[in-house]
Amino acid sequence: MKNLAAQASTRSWWYPFTDLIAAGFNVYLGLEAGAAGLSFYQPLVVPGLLQTAEYARAMDRAYFPQDSPAEIDRRIELRTRRQAILQRKRNPAKADIVLHEAVLRTVVGSPQTMTTQLRHLADLGTAENISIRVLPFHTGLPLGVGMAPFVILDFAMDSRGGVEPTVVFAENYTGGMYFEERGDVDRYRAAHRTLTGAALEADISRSLLREIARRFESER
Repeated sequence: MKNLAAQASTRSWWYPFTDLIAAGFNVYLGLEAGAAGLSFYQPLVVPGLLQTAEYARAMDRAYFPQDSPAEIDRRIELRTRRQAILQRKRNPAKADIVLHEAVLRTVVGSPQTMTTQLRHLADLGTAENISIRVLPFHTGLPLGVGMAPFVILDFAMDSRGGVEPTVVFAENYTGGMYFEERGDVDRYRAAHRTLTGAALEADISRSLLREIARRFESER
């Protein structure tokens, strides 16, 4: 009971935002807040944990057209507070991220927004706990099929000496699905290894991020 209470106290910060959270996504927020490691594949957009405020605002204005400016501001605050798990001084979560090159070249907001976002990604990739690698167009389909966005969430040992089972969250337009059966998790982990192996090295990815950022800057 003490352990559950401790978990509740550290994972409840998003409750003031529950009116903005889609049904079922609060489960993901709880998993994300307690994760020790996150392995992403994202072929479409920059993951929320890595988004700048300007990039997030451009997305939310399009996806939530009925929201007031105040509600959009709260959505951005929610996303910004989630990002603390990667930036905290004590035991930051480790993130291993593969972004398709399409993410870098798809304009969200404006060229200025993209310039800032791509430079932010390049800077984040220099942190010891964050690896960002780009899967270039010329690699084709390393898995033989197109792959939807997913994140693998791994957990550290708790105070009782146990470890929460790994969970995979696979996104879609209306929400997402959770997988925790061993066979499903193993398949997603193997897929992430394949995508990582086909992606550019981290330092080359940072150079590409900065190069594309300069191109967007020239369009301003």
